[in-house]
Amino acid sequence: MNIESGLERANARELREVLAALLSSYVTPAFGVLPKSEIDLLFFRALRSLDLVDTENISIYTLMRDLRVSRSKARNILYDIQLRDADESGNDLDEQLRRVLVESIYAKDSGYFCIEIESPLLRDHLHDKVRRARHIADSSFNPSIVRMNHAALAAMFEDLLTPEQGARARKALIDAGAKDDSLKAVLVQALGGLASKVVGKAGDTVADKVSEHVGALFDGTVGTIKKLWKGFFSED
Repeated sequence: MNIESGLERANARELREVLAALLSSYVTPAFGVLPKSEIDLLFFRALRSLDLVDTENISIYTLMRDLRVSRSKARNILYDIQLRDADESGNDLDEQLRRVLVESIYAKDSGYFCIEIESPLLRDHLHDKVRRARHIADSSFNPSIVRMNHAALAAMFEDLLTPEQGARARKALIDAGAKDDSLKAVLVQALGGLASKVVGKAGDTVADKVSEHVGALFDGTVGTIKKLWKGFFSED
């Protein structure tokens, strides 16, 4: 991180805005009363505003590298800044979670799907949703890896699909061979077939095929979903 080059790139207006935000926040509610963690966030926001940290691909590792801090401090900064950004800008954590579920590389571990979620806030958001659906998401082996069985992942899809998307996906999956049942039950059948026929043996990862199939549930037409998912259901 080269602060001098970052300052040279910024114009006078940008520098004034960053300095004004830094000073006004530091004297609110009174000069010198902010705790150290809040001051750290103020300066992180200033660095981010001047493009001195990698905000496009922000991760715990990039924060450790750019700020030269420990993993635990980088995690706390990332969590706090994402939480504040969500509160202030109204960022939709559900939409971010949909994007992660569509774009993730999936791995299979016995009867579980495994995906990596770098954002600690988004990971906590998913864990809370799974818990509310009365399932379990496991991150005990690696905090960034989330393991869910078919029922837990199906509950996530059911929660994140809009009513229109859910009705469309249910009809298409039944047309593709799923037994006529509730949306969640149909999704469980579909994910079971996906795990056995696409993801393959334990430890295998398949990015493109899973992303294509999962993405269709959210954005595809009935015909597209049926075509992609046909053949994933047993004949019994």
